Amino acid sequence: MGFVKGVVEELNRQEDLRIRADEFMQTQLSRLKDSVLPDIMERINSRTDSIKERTARIDTAVEMGFTNRVATALEMTGQLNFQLAKILDGKDRIDPDYITTLNLGLEERIEDDVELSKAVGIGLSGDLTNSEGQTQAMLNAYNATSREDFDSALANLMSYTGGGTSKEIDKPFDITATKGYKISLADQNNIKKQVGDTLQVMFNDYFKYDQEMERFIINPNKAGSDKVENLMTDLEQKATELAESPFNTLSPVNAVFEVVNKVRPASGLDVDIINTNLDEAFTNPQFNWDRYR
Repeated sequence: MGFVKGVVEELNRQEDLRIRADEFMQTQLSRLKDSVLPDIMERINSRTDSIKERTARIDTAVEMGFTNRVATALEMTGQLNFQLAKILDGKDRIDPDYITTLNLGLEERIEDDVELSKAVGIGLSGDLTNSEGQTQAMLNAYNATSREDFDSALANLMSYTGGGTSKEIDKPFDITATKGYKISLADQNNIKKQVGDTLQVMFNDYFKYDQEMERFIINPNKAGSDKVENLMTDLEQKATELAESPFNTLSPVNAVFEVVNKVRPASGLDVDIINTNLDEAFTNPQFNWDRYR
């Protein structure tokens, strides 16, 4: 009997030690939860609030005419807030096609850059938008009864802090802050004059001097003058677009010089040839008018 009693007492002692060890581990786990989880929740809530603010900016931009992809990309580079303020503050001074120009230019840049396209595709929030998953992750962490289960739940919960995936684009887009506004009437008149003077030298037979205006104008009675008129209109439009484009730093004066310098080497060619190949002359760096001589 003494032997049996001794065995029972030893088993009871070992059980008591196990219970105490379990209680100690649960106490330690509880303290760990109280120490770690509130901080993580604060980080999640802070990031969620930030995401909501940034999403609101994107929604505003889309309502103004930006594509969702361009608005998201601008937000991820930190440039969207400035662009929205610029457009709202500029009001009547902003080029009516400014947003369309940004959309076309930035969509092309996003499409041509695999990493950039991927980053924009991920967007701002990732799993942060999954509120049900976030709640369940927190419950799993709080209800974990072992360190192993807690570590697993904690790793899942950390994914909602946004720390696992880059949500920013480090390199901002080259958008000239001072561009995108409608050019002044004086600049418009200078563009017309520079283009007109250039074409008058190239196609003198299609022009006549107007005494009242004190400048050369296209002679509407000359056969084929409509083709020169079309060329003039196209060149004036290209100069205006360059002057207003946010993707260069050209002033209106430099923009019109850029345009007329593209067409001057075509002097002596038929106007039909120039009109037909004008766009390529501006888009193909290797273009040369001499191949048509």
